[in-house]
Amino acid sequence: MRLRALLAVVIVVGGVQALASPAAQAASDCPSTTRSSNYGGYSTYSSATYGARGRIDFHNPDLCGSDVTGPGLSTVWAMVTAKSVDSTGSDGWAQSGYMQLGSGAPFDSSGIRIFFQNTNKCRAHASCPTGSSPYTTKFFGTASKAAFYSSYLRASDDRIHMTAAGTDLGTVGYDVTGQWKPQWSAQYGAETYHFEDDVPGTKTSQTHFDYLQQYAQNGDINFISSLSYTSPATSRYHRASYSPSVGGKGFLVWTDPL
Repeated sequence: MRLRALLAVVIVVGGVQALASPAAQAASDCPSTTRSSNYGGYSTYSSATYGARGRIDFHNPDLCGSDVTGPGLSTVWAMVTAKSVDSTGSDGWAQSGYMQLGSGAPFDSSGIRIFFQNTNKCRAHASCPTGSSPYTTKFFGTASKAAFYSSYLRASDDRIHMTAAGTDLGTVGYDVTGQWKPQWSAQYGAETYHFEDDVPGTKTSQTHFDYLQQYAQNGDINFISSLSYTSPATSRYHRASYSPSVGGKGFLVWTDPL
């Protein structure tokens, strides 16, 4: 989401997979202090990038504590992001994907849910009122299979739209021109709220990220030819690049305990 302020990241590519059982690898208890880190893949920041799209496998990750009532959280997403034009502000982003979360997690939802999240305008200027959120996050239905997720600027209304499996989930509620720098990056990843939560996928059934694409200004969608990676969040989370059967770059993510 960057739920970035909340979670830890991973990336994957591949074919559609059936619902998988939880890996049963997460720690039984969640730590008293949550920790955030990033582990994912991204394209170069460019003024030619207007959105991101990718197909992400479905897996049911195990969370620390109770998957139902605990504070754990694990998510995967496709995202477009940019730096703030204001030196006091923070990065802006818009993303869609799916999330497994317990009722004790920092969102008003639980289960395995399709979601979108975007930064609010005030975040770009470090001016969000006390008590207000710098993000908008919404949940939709239950995730159960591999799907395409995208976040892109639509020329017809000059707003960033976030989609899942071809369904428009929502839009960023402001014009990002003058709020975001014009150089954008397409990013794909997995995050966890605690290092003890699992990212989706196991050593024998990895999560695939494929059909990784960028939107151009004219609406064309092109495969990403070069994909960089962030460092692993912990040695429990793993990632591997591969060449998918259809165009571009791909990668796998999974959890493998020490």
